[in-house]
Amino acid sequence: MDGSISNIIVSAIIGIVTGIISSLIVTIYYRKKDNARDKIMFIRQLIRHLSQMTYQLNELFQHTDPRSSSAESLDTIVESILATHRSRPVSESRFRFTSIEKEYIEKYTSLSSTIGKELNEYNRIKNVLVALEHDKRDTDAQEIQQLKYKRHLAAISLGGNVANCYSLRNKIEELQLGNSSAAQKAT
Repeated sequence: MDGSISNIIVSAIIGIVTGIISSLIVTIYYRKKDNARDKIMFIRQLIRHLSQMTYQLNELFQHTDPRSSSAESLDTIVESILATHRSRPVSESRFRFTSIEKEYIEKYTSLSSTIGKELNEYNRIKNVLVALEHDKRDTDAQEIQQLKYKRHLAAISLGGNVANCYSLRNKIEELQLGNSSAAQKAT
């Protein structure tokens, strides 16, 4: 009787340990698959975001001639760029990027930071202009003209990022297409 109880206990322990090990293996396997899928989704969102930024920055760049566009049209375009910039995708630490993917993510982060700084500068100048135009008593017409000129320069600088966005978007898209075709060949 003692032998059969010890066999039952040993079998139960072996069953529990086997169950734990197999559940860990399955969890790790599916977690890796989920991370790979989420990484691909992030890269697609990044490409979509860069496409939208490229379009909006190009539109801004086309409206930077002070003779043919109004400050209001520039402000509207900059507001849409700001909204897009705020909705940018963010990488998660659980994603495992290749070295070239990391390089492109770093370039994107740097470009996004540059665009953010230029958006802030444009909005700072715009806000100063609005304040000065409302308080016409202490306002010098030449000072307002200089600020309007600076706002246009800020818009030109911001719009000048269109080539960087376009180039980076194409490189990331090519990388993703290369990874997709390699993954399809492997299966």
